Amino acid sequence: MVDPVTIISGIALANKAFKEVKQLLENGKSVNDCAKQLTDWATGCSQVHEENNKQKLMGSSTSASAMERLLSVQKIQKQREELREFLQLYGTPGSWNLFLQYEREARLELKKAKEDMARKRANRLNKMKNIFVVFLAFMFFALLAAIGALIYLNI
Repeated sequence: MVDPVTIISGIALANKAFKEVKQLLENGKSVNDCAKQLTDWATGCSQVHEENNKQKLMGSSTSASAMERLLSVQKIQKQREELREFLQLYGTPGSWNLFLQYEREARLELKKAKEDMARKRANRLNKMKNIFVVFLAFMFFALLAAIGALIYLNI
């Protein structure tokens, strides 16, 4: 089921960062000066999108969850459009394109990090499986040796 706490915290983070970005841009700061706030905004947006992409809507609250998902995505889309307008209005020329480039790079880094984590998890699982197989083989040969010793000693 979609976790409303994650969505709410994502929206709260995005809202806070969005307000800070707007204030900084209105005060004449550049996109580079807003980097932390833009990163926070993007993090909040990604939390909302990740939760909304989960396909675990079940039960009687499906309509309420769907409405909550719709409202959260629309809010993020509205903020994105306002951010584009602010960057084009208050930012230096090309600020929006620079933001899109940073966002693309961050998305690629996140994808790479997830792939690396999955690869490490698979390697760790493979190592554990190999250790288990070696342990079973060792136990099998130890059992054979014990049976052979019993037969040899006629016990």
